[in-house]
Amino acid sequence: MDGKGVTRKKRIYIFILIAFLIVAGTIYTYIVNLNQTVADTNIAHMKELSSHDSKAIENYLDNVWQEMDAVVERFRLYDCRTTEDTQIRLNLEKTSLDFDEIYLLDDNGTMYTASFIISDADEEILQCFRDHPKRFAHRTNGRRSKHVESQREALMFGIGIDDLQIDGVTYVGIVVQSEINVIQNSLKIDSYDGRGYSSVIDYEGNYIVNINRVSSMGKQGNFFEQLSDGVIAGGRTVDDVKALITRKDGFTMSYETQEGDSRILTVIPLDKADWLFIMDLSGEVFKEQSQELIMMATVMAGIVAVIFFALVRLIYRQSIAAIRSKAEIQAKSDFLSGMSHEIRTPLNGLVGLNHLMKANIDNRKQLMGYIEKSADTARYLLSLVNDILDMSKLQSGHFEMSDAPFCLEQMLDNVLSMQRENISNHGIQLEIHKDLKAVNIIGDELRIKQVLMNILSNAVKFTPEGGSIRLDAGQEVSGTDEVRTIVRITDTGIGISEEFQKVIFNSFTQEGRKKSESQKGTGLGMAISYMLMKQMHGDIRVESRLGSGSTFTIEFPAVITDEASSMEEAEQPAAENGAGKTGNLNILLAEDNELNAEILTEILRMQDFEVTHVKNGREAVDAFQKSAVGGYDVILMDVQMPLMDGYEATRIIRRMKRADAGQVMIFACTANAFKEDQVRALESGMNDFLPKPIDVKLLLQKMRKIMR
Repeated sequence: MDGKGVTRKKRIYIFILIAFLIVAGTIYTYIVNLNQTVADTNIAHMKELSSHDSKAIENYLDNVWQEMDAVVERFRLYDCRTTEDTQIRLNLEKTSLDFDEIYLLDDNGTMYTASFIISDADEEILQCFRDHPKRFAHRTNGRRSKHVESQREALMFGIGIDDLQIDGVTYVGIVVQSEINVIQNSLKIDSYDGRGYSSVIDYEGNYIVNINRVSSMGKQGNFFEQLSDGVIAGGRTVDDVKALITRKDGFTMSYETQEGDSRILTVIPLDKADWLFIMDLSGEVFKEQSQELIMMATVMAGIVAVIFFALVRLIYRQSIAAIRSKAEIQAKSDFLSGMSHEIRTPLNGLVGLNHLMKANIDNRKQLMGYIEKSADTARYLLSLVNDILDMSKLQSGHFEMSDAPFCLEQMLDNVLSMQRENISNHGIQLEIHKDLKAVNIIGDELRIKQVLMNILSNAVKFTPEGGSIRLDAGQEVSGTDEVRTIVRITDTGIGISEEFQKVIFNSFTQEGRKKSESQKGTGLGMAISYMLMKQMHGDIRVESRLGSGSTFTIEFPAVITDEASSMEEAEQPAAENGAGKTGNLNILLAEDNELNAEILTEILRMQDFEVTHVKNGREAVDAFQKSAVGGYDVILMDVQMPLMDGYEATRIIRRMKRADAGQVMIFACTANAFKEDQVRALESGMNDFLPKPIDVKLLLQKMRKIMR
């Protein structure tokens, strides 16, 4: 071993020693701070649970007050002429609402029930109205009375009424009664394996809901009495706790019960009633979790030893890493070489076709043939560039999937519709079998469609006339909200050799046989499909034999949804926002490239559209500002221009105080066609997206939609 090797080995051993000391010190610090960390974590978790449960109670109370207010408003609208009419309406309200009982109280203290009973109100109800004339929430303890018609514990809610008179009777309040379990059902009453529970108390400490109480029927129990029997941490007294509660600030505290059990409490005041929410957790939970983590730390200490010896292998790993790095560099070089070849080939064709067109300018038949070939070559080159960009994004890990609800069945129908004419023209029979258990799912519809289009188009390419293609789509439901979709595409084509099956999902790979040579592709479609499926946590595989056809299978998981959407539906609002224009369109074209501007201008003017060309975003803003309201129907906005880009120009136009500033259709025209670029365009206020090089057919289609 040379001197450099010895030096590198010494460095590795020093690194191993430092790593060991760091790990050991980390474990020691971890154990020292463990108890506090566990306590903080559990308290934070308690607060989250408490916040959740208290909000559930707040929502319930808010619904109660809203329903009671609605009852009062309906009584103001009802045509009640007599007391009997009033009680009939009360009975109807009771039937339609989730309350056990509903009463009206008049200014003489008389109670009118939904059961057609009229009697003096209970003192308990009258006292509640005296204490809280606008509204109150009160627990009854299950004793039978004239109006509490059950011996079960119940909740009573009351609100005051202003100016409600029927048949000479002035009603001043409405009272409803519900069983107490409506709140119990809203709470995570038991938690931490039954050692935590939730309660609701009033500001006097009386329990409204208390699953842990020991009181019998008719005995409410009191939180402050429970505290006074134990010892509160920090030298606090019951009066100190009452003072904290009076300030209506949430707080956390610990105390020891009369039996010597340690408890942790979180207290949160409720806004919708004079109640407090309490979560009570045993201190043993904290202790046990600390012990578990200490045990884990001990295990980690053992793992350190394993790591120590594993680091000795670092020298070997470095060698492997160097080899892999070299292989990655070679792979990138091969990719660039392949990319260079694939791009230069169609470019060479375009240069040659351009020469032939000039040489045959007077021979219309030959010229049209060269133009068609030039268009095909340009489309192939565009497809190649798009594939290369997709591949680059996927390999760099910067590719973002766009998850949104869509209809799987509709997406499959769209794919088949786009390929049906191609399949029919090749004299191929198409069979479709679908067994979908969840048609509405969440996923990247565009990329799933891209994979299916790649596979189907290849099946058409390599299946001879008279053959067949079969698509089977099925699903396996896993859990209540997840489904795994499986699509198999089987053809009776020329098949794939075993050797090529091993590399079919690599970049720039094509099987060099007679059939494939006549069906040239980029060699990236299958590689992109493979990487897209992996990005979706799915899979793609192939089974094939030469001369016997091929079967491609894709599988991907997705979340089931009730919401149905589609790319086609999502695109409609943008196209229809300016719909209804009659006559020719007046278009403002913002484009800094003179050649692109000249081409677009001529194409649009050939359709009898009026076109105004500006060279940057600032000129676009000025031109729009100087135009009459409604002067421009459409703005084609390049996003990368000098002085001011298209995004900023769009934002300025949208902020203008003129009637058409928010209505004029603005299309983003850019070569940056990734998802994040489209999102940025829409966020800036643009209506739609036209990727460069602009598809003339698509452009004119969108313009005609606006005219319709």
